[in-house]
Amino acid sequence: MNQMRPHTGAWFREKLLCPRVGALSTAASAHLDMFRGSAALLVLVAHWRMLLFLDGSQIKHLTVGLYFFYWATKLGHQSVIIFFVLSGFLVGRTVLRPVWVGGWSAKRYMVHRLTRLEVVLIPALILCWILDETGGHLFNPSAVYMGTAGLVVLPYNVMQHIKLHIFLGNIAFLQTIYVPTFGSNNPLWSLTNEFWYYALFPCMVIFLTTGFRRIQRLIALTLALIFVGFFWVHDGDGILRGFLCWLLGAVLAVLPPPAAIAPRIRRMAMVIAALLLLTQLVLTYAPAPFNLEKGGFDQSDLILGAIFSVLMYFSLHDSLSVSDFYRKTAKFSASVSYTLYLTHMPVLVFLAAWLGKRWYPSLQHLSDAVGILCIPIVYAIGIWFLFERRTDTLRRKAEALVGLRESADGMRKTSS
Repeated sequence: MNQMRPHTGAWFREKLLCPRVGALSTAASAHLDMFRGSAALLVLVAHWRMLLFLDGSQIKHLTVGLYFFYWATKLGHQSVIIFFVLSGFLVGRTVLRPVWVGGWSAKRYMVHRLTRLEVVLIPALILCWILDETGGHLFNPSAVYMGTAGLVVLPYNVMQHIKLHIFLGNIAFLQTIYVPTFGSNNPLWSLTNEFWYYALFPCMVIFLTTGFRRIQRLIALTLALIFVGFFWVHDGDGILRGFLCWLLGAVLAVLPPPAAIAPRIRRMAMVIAALLLLTQLVLTYAPAPFNLEKGGFDQSDLILGAIFSVLMYFSLHDSLSVSDFYRKTAKFSASVSYTLYLTHMPVLVFLAAWLGKRWYPSLQHLSDAVGILCIPIVYAIGIWFLFERRTDTLRRKAEALVGLRESADGMRKTSS
């Protein structure tokens, strides 16, 4: 008797929606943490250089050292792509795992996502408001705050972006769609993408999973189409292109481990993937390292995301030991990475306005600028201590407020 072919939806659920990565090894967790911390630091460094130093195009003779300096400090956009891939994996798992075990709760998922985002976002916006108002009046007139300093990262009048409806729009993740980013905090554009990816991905998964009722799948499909249409009308295909990079990370959650590959060979593959990632950055951006940050997404971003996904894949299955120093450094840098991303720009803008002009990258100016670079880092650590460190406590209170109970399988905490 011929074996019956499994139901298409059941096959999809079993083969494609089953999260393959369980508890991560110590090494894998450390690698992921290091990726997150390094990406946040690269974004900070990119904005630090753009606000404090002359553009490379303004320097007549670029030495090899200056050429490298301008290339190494312009990887902010590329770091955001890395953030998207990481987010796709970490958040994608929190969707796929409860779908697989049958414990999915849309309410719990949204509470977890919103508390994760808002616990830092709201204080960051309030502090941005205070810093911008203070800097705008203290250093008036200031070309930095007025948008006349020739900065691509801040090409607008900051004071015109300090309005209540813009503040509320940023809290609702509508910046770059209905309202601009609030004040000087231009990096908040990527948070819009993140939030709507969080909303779109579960809709896709629910629609493709037959474990849900037909009406639930129909609602999920309808919402997904509304989201896609919403993005297309207001942003063209920019947000959707970024979603492709985000999905690369989610795919990693369902790929089987390279069981047939020895641990040392896996780590060697990690090194090769890291070299490929560096090569991609060099080949794509080395011809003009002094160009300012670009916007939007293009094919090179997808290539970058794909190469980083390969690096992540082998990192997720690294079982060799790592040093305690590496693990602790990675864990701390990752823990403050979100707060650093959301809070660094207003501080740097304030400091740039205080300095009054951008510097030539001499050794003396570089030495002074390194000291200035420490200020937004210390500031972010303080904000993390006051707010982001309390995310789990606030999450439990939010769950109680909406009537959620802790699930039997201990799904209270989410990796993000």
